[in-house]
Amino acid sequence: MNLSDLFDETTTDVDLPSSRLVVDDIYRAGRRRRRVVLAARAALVVLPIVALVAALVAVVVPARDEVADPRSVPVTVYAVGGFSERRLWAYVTSCDGCGYQLRTTDDGGRHWTSLVVDPAEIDGVTMATAAGGLAVMRDPASVRVGLNGWSVLREVEFAPDPVTAAPLDSPVHCVRPPNRTDPGAVRIVDIPGTRYGPTPTQPPFPCQAAVRAPDGVILAAGRDPATGRPAVARSLDGGSSWTSTALEPDLPGGELIVGNLLGSAGGAAVVTFRQEPWSGTYRYDVGAWSRLSRPGPPPDVLGLTRDNTLVAEFLHGARTVRSQSREATTVPAGAAAFQVNRPGALSFQPVSRPRGIGREAVLGYVTLPGGGQVAFNHSTIWTSPDGRIWKTVRT
Repeated sequence: MNLSDLFDETTTDVDLPSSRLVVDDIYRAGRRRRRVVLAARAALVVLPIVALVAALVAVVVPARDEVADPRSVPVTVYAVGGFSERRLWAYVTSCDGCGYQLRTTDDGGRHWTSLVVDPAEIDGVTMATAAGGLAVMRDPASVRVGLNGWSVLREVEFAPDPVTAAPLDSPVHCVRPPNRTDPGAVRIVDIPGTRYGPTPTQPPFPCQAAVRAPDGVILAAGRDPATGRPAVARSLDGGSSWTSTALEPDLPGGELIVGNLLGSAGGAAVVTFRQEPWSGTYRYDVGAWSRLSRPGPPPDVLGLTRDNTLVAEFLHGARTVRSQSREATTVPAGAAAFQVNRPGALSFQPVSRPRGIGREAVLGYVTLPGGGQVAFNHSTIWTSPDGRIWKTVRT
């Protein structure tokens, strides 16, 4: 059957005259039927033209400097963070030769705003969030802060005067000079007060990493100068005082790397150290640090939930791909295995994959100060209220 025959058939039921036929009725019905058939056949010509125009429109992609809605182009995700499940930021590129972009959302990913498109502005930064806004820490000399709304970033220069009486959720980071010979220092960003400087006192060792836990505790990690052991320090008062612990074992000279440093809203903390060929994972619970035991290599990715459960991910077959001075980690589908360490335990137990993640590998977890968690790989962002059930965020 031809398509024109189908149109003919569908019109005959509409235009048949009543049962008592006269010549004028038949004539008028014939003219109506002819008009319908001609319109249908004309549509056969118009429809392909409309389809062609639609196809041409569909392949037109705006230039990246003109993108109004970043969701219109695919992105590669390099880092994520935020304050809550609704208020997030993402550090992305939209193509292999494009510059980095800092994008933010206030509605859980329904709409994204690109704050910065010049790669010179944000290349290689560390970012953190607090209830008062966003901090973009680009270099030791200055930091850019955005207050509520994150729509405008203001530059705040470093001042050597200690930052005191800052909000308890003010972000911190460890600044290490490029030559790595000078001691690292913990700095704090008072976003509402637009201040950037050192904490009132420093931990008793040069820091290699520092982070503000969701419960307000400042954590710092490095090497104890007296013993050479890996060390970690906690501050409950915004950096005015520190409690430091030198961990086992004694390590010979060599480069000590802090792989993970994270805390939870429930008072737990976790740190991982590596000095080839040794590695160790330590957990803080109820006033003491303990080394976690597990045969084989250390976890590749760690996340600490609000109930102090430590989620560990082991990436089998992972490899790093370098392109245009960027690095991306690729993992075969289904090659990531998950284990958990629960409060009071010293070992890990295998668990099934988190609901909503699918067979993809996760490259990073972040516990959000305002509640919930965010996870990501290079193509997907997920959020979760409890670390167990995840949903995909539209990017």
